[in-house]
Amino acid sequence: MSGKSRSTRRELLATLGGAWAVAAAGCGALSEDDEANGDDEADDNGETETEPDPSFIVETSQPTTVGSESGTLQGSLAEMAQLDTVDCYFEYRQEGGTWTATAGQSLSSTGEFSRELSGLAPDTDYEFRAVGEAGGATDTGEVRMFTTRPDPAVAQVETDNLRLRSEADGTDEVAIAQAELTNEGGDNSEPIVFEVTWYDEERTEIDVTSARLETLRPDETWLAQVTPGDADSDDVASITSTTTVEGEQPTPPETFSVTESRLRTEDVQTEVTGIVENTGTETASVDAIARVFDEEGHVVADSRASMRNVSAGDTRPFSATFVGRDADRIDGTFDHGVLLDEP
Repeated sequence: MSGKSRSTRRELLATLGGAWAVAAAGCGALSEDDEANGDDEADDNGETETEPDPSFIVETSQPTTVGSESGTLQGSLAEMAQLDTVDCYFEYRQEGGTWTATAGQSLSSTGEFSRELSGLAPDTDYEFRAVGEAGGATDTGEVRMFTTRPDPAVAQVETDNLRLRSEADGTDEVAIAQAELTNEGGDNSEPIVFEVTWYDEERTEIDVTSARLETLRPDETWLAQVTPGDADSDDVASITSTTTVEGEQPTPPETFSVTESRLRTEDVQTEVTGIVENTGTETASVDAIARVFDEEGHVVADSRASMRNVSAGDTRPFSATFVGRDADRIDGTFDHGVLLDEP
């Protein structure tokens, strides 16, 4: 299955000697209703009408059991004075959209009420509020928000544990930005770019570098590492990172297979070599994505090699090369795998 995803961007910040990330979200509270007594308005005949004074109070509570396409709204009838019943319901909408009312329920005593919603959009922000009506009066609770979960059938990449550290490189120290990127969804991800902005002690931007991964399978974690490019590691004091997931996920071809592969680190370059076979009946092309895993099963890096116009029934060797920081991290004892992709 192939497709495109919207860009997912999340910024984290880390400093030498520690790491932290902050996420903040909020929504404005509704102002209290104006007192109805004394608030007279003119009707079409020029006479004044007085808004009824609600003798009951409804409150909006936090929703429960929020899924990718469903959620249960919660509210309560806090006061109802001498009324026999109060009709209670909810209004909800995608953030900033048009309100939709749910079916109501008639309450004869104070207490909680709820309504389950279905058919919601995955990974979407919603607003809702409790509403009560009785004797021509209406009371509305505060607006609350919830976000539906991502679709479990698609990839969902989360970035955590951003760290800034240093590592010996001969007689020098090199600054390293590291983070864990995990696919918490149910499908292979689109290409991922982990971009790091480097700052000095005065919080001046001194460099921007990035690393790229072709895909993450469900429940896999990429232990991404990036080093400065033109900036001197000694000048680095803090970093921020942005993760972007966008593009086409790999599509394995039906007519190609990998007959053998090997991780090589003993020669001049670090590479995964192997052979693919065209098992189909027509000449076709294919890409091999070599993937390397550390001792804990984290993805270290991947590299793509292309084979063009492989005749039906023929085999073709490939070499996927790793360079820079990726090559430095790979040990000959690491595991590897190969994914095939339609070019």
